[in-house]
Amino acid sequence: MRRRCIRSVFLVAAGAALFGAGGNEEARAQSGRAVARVADLVGQPLVLKPGQTARSLKFRLPPNTEQGPERWYMIHLDYVLRVSRSSGPGFVWVSASTNGRTAAQIEYTLRKRRERLQIRESQLDLVNGGRRRLLRGRVAIVEFKNYLQYEGVRGGENTLRVAFKSVGMARVDQLEVLPTSGVFLTRRSPYPVKVHASMTTEQVAVGDRFSVELVLSNRTGERIRDVKVRPVYDQRIFKLHGRDVHRWSFLNRPRRVLFCFEALRAGTADLRFLVDSSRNRPSATIRLGVRPSTGGSASGIVWALLFAPLAAGIGYLLWPRREAKPT
Repeated sequence: MRRRCIRSVFLVAAGAALFGAGGNEEARAQSGRAVARVADLVGQPLVLKPGQTARSLKFRLPPNTEQGPERWYMIHLDYVLRVSRSSGPGFVWVSASTNGRTAAQIEYTLRKRRERLQIRESQLDLVNGGRRRLLRGRVAIVEFKNYLQYEGVRGGENTLRVAFKSVGMARVDQLEVLPTSGVFLTRRSPYPVKVHASMTTEQVAVGDRFSVELVLSNRTGERIRDVKVRPVYDQRIFKLHGRDVHRWSFLNRPRRVLFCFEALRAGTADLRFLVDSSRNRPSATIRLGVRPSTGGSASGIVWALLFAPLAAGIGYLLWPRREAKPT
């Protein structure tokens, strides 16, 4: 699941909130150590123009290097994009990849409004989530960070490729990739929020009430905001008692929460628990089988006990009896 998440980071948002107070310290901690900077590879900025829209650089990593789970490689893409005065409506993409696996892709949407060119920038990454802004001019100055894909990291020789592409009437004067760009190493996981689910009972029958305990933890100690968890379940089989969503402003310590359910009918179904946060969105699933009820309900048993003596008395009175013959 984690591999699919990193592989499709540019299709599915990993989070949509920016760091709040203390974000600068966290950004520095997450930057990590440089292992292949443009400054070290070529000694100067990379300047791309319409005649040369891409550039590839080789760098090496130690044997048996892989992405995670303790050491994580990131892309730092710092650049200055200059859009041409003659540009019209269209799109521009600035991208970076390692070993053919996309690690950065920033989109620029160009539109004409009252004869003036408007440029909207869109970013998506596993560090800050989704971000958008409207440029005030034709120049974009960007500092972008994201985690590399699993297949984008390997021991031995690797290839870092930076490029831009324009479509429609969009025109680019130049893309200047700054010497601070490159591949960096950090120990900070892209999946800081972890969730664990456990049952308070092993067997459930129709009519039983049971609880599922969730434990949410912050594995990196970074500032994680806007945390919430909610269950997803088959309402024909289960009924939820109590709150359906639990929220916390910050996840600065482990949080425990109980969800109480009632089994309505026999069958097998999943209880899924979805977590949302300013960083990642983990989930936990419990597959539970509900067996048919083995007896009547408690209320039915009580009524049966109350009416049993009365029913016996009525039966005694109505039962036909022979009259005794005189002796």
